[in-house]
Amino acid sequence: MDQLDPYIQDALDLIEFANGSIDSKWGKMRAGMGHPNPFNMKFIGVGNEQWGSQYIERYKVFVKAIKEKYPDIRIVTGTGPSPSGKDFDYASKELKKLNAQIVDEHYYANPDWFLQNATRYDNYERNSFKIFAGEYAAQSNLPAAQTIRIIGNVLYRKLLS
Repeated sequence: MDQLDPYIQDALDLIEFANGSIDSKWGKMRAGMGHPNPFNMKFIGVGNEQWGSQYIERYKVFVKAIKEKYPDIRIVTGTGPSPSGKDFDYASKELKKLNAQIVDEHYYANPDWFLQNATRYDNYERNSFKIFAGEYAAQSNLPAAQTIRIIGNVLYRKLLS
């Protein structure tokens, strides 16, 4: 925790670079790179596939610093690398308590999981955080080369029929 300040400052500098006036340190640098107009950045991600109490503790510090300086920036957080389980449940519960704005859920599962979860959001709380599906892939248990061969063979047969 005592080593977070440089990372928090990086996030604040990034926002200033994207949105600051050309009179600010980072806005001036952006202008010097050929883009004098602000980018009008509206979102920033804090973390990616982190989880557990250490992440939540650090997330709180980032949110406080960002919101103090840039209250209109929307913060995207995550529930870890899986769409279910103990870590997911913990993060979801804690992020609800913290009034997280947007949560990036990641889904890497076999195709059956996607079929079984087609109605996943039908009954989600609508007064909680928004969900962003930032990463997903239907994966089989086969090695990638074998999967590609199977898909290729199926497509080839369809083309011939």
